Amino acid sequence: MQATGIICEYNPFHAGHAYLLQKAPEGVRVCVMSGAFVQRGEAAILPPHARAHMALLGGADLVLELPFPHAAASARYFATAGVQALTRLGCGALLFGSETADKDALQAAAAHLDSPAFAAEFATRDAKTGDAAAHFAALGDTPASNDILAVEYVRALRALGADMEILPVARVGAGYLDADATAAYPSATALRAALARGEDVTPYLPLAVRDVFAEALSAEGGFADTGRLGSAMLARLRTATSAEEWAECGGGLLAHLIKAAAGATDYSSLLAAAATKRYTNG
Repeated sequence: MQATGIICEYNPFHAGHAYLLQKAPEGVRVCVMSGAFVQRGEAAILPPHARAHMALLGGADLVLELPFPHAAASARYFATAGVQALTRLGCGALLFGSETADKDALQAAAAHLDSPAFAAEFATRDAKTGDAAAHFAALGDTPASNDILAVEYVRALRALGADMEILPVARVGAGYLDADATAAYPSATALRAALARGEDVTPYLPLAVRDVFAEALSAEGGFADTGRLGSAMLARLRTATSAEEWAECGGGLLAHLIKAAAGATDYSSLLAAAATKRYTNG
C-alpha cells in the first residue's frame, strides 16, 4: 500500500486542506506538520496536538511534527526538511496544492533554479531587489504562494535523488491572501484575520473538525497571538550585536533588525520599522 506525504501547517485546518486530502490516492496519508510555530516564525493559532487532531478528523492517517528550526524557516528550508522526512518514512508520492498544478512547468522551474545559468543571473541581481524577487524575475513571472513551495519541493526531491511522484492539485476557492472568511474554501489567512477581529470562524471550517477547534480555543483561552511576544523580541534584539550569527539573517539583516528595534515599541511597530523593499512586511 502506497503512502502519500503532505507537508503542512494547518493553521487552522480548513476546507481547502480537507479537499486536498480527499485527492490523495488510495493508501496511507502521512502529514508532516509545523509545531507551535509556523513559517516566518509566527505562532500557530492552536497547539500542535489540536491541529493534528483536526487533520486526523479531516482525512489524515498519521501526523508527525516538523521541528521548529525547519518549520519556521523560509520556503526552501521548510520544503527540504519536509521532503527529507517523508522520504525517510518511505512515502512514494508527495501531494500538495498548487495554483498552476502543472507538473511539467514546476519541474522546468526547479531545473532552471538549479542551473548554472540561473546562478549567474542571481549573482548579478540588484541587491535591493531581494532573493525572492530575483527568483521571480528569472522565472519570468510572479509565482503564487503554493507554487513557490511546489517548486521548492521539486528542487528538494532533485537534490535528494528521491524517487517520489509529485501530485500537484489545483488550489480551489480563495487565494492565499484573500480576506473573505465566508468563501466556500476560505484561506487560512482570512480565517486568522477574522479570529483577530473577534469573529467566530467555526461555521466556516469543515464540519468534522468544528468541535475540536472550538474546544481547543476554549481550553487555551483563545488563539495564540505572535504580537504578544513583542516585548521579548524587542528585548532580545536590543541586547544583540551585529556580530552574532542568527539563522537566515545574513546580508546585514540582523543589523537592520537591531536598528529597527531601537525605536520600536511593540511587535507591530517593529515590523513596520523593519520593512523595506527587500524585506517586506507581508
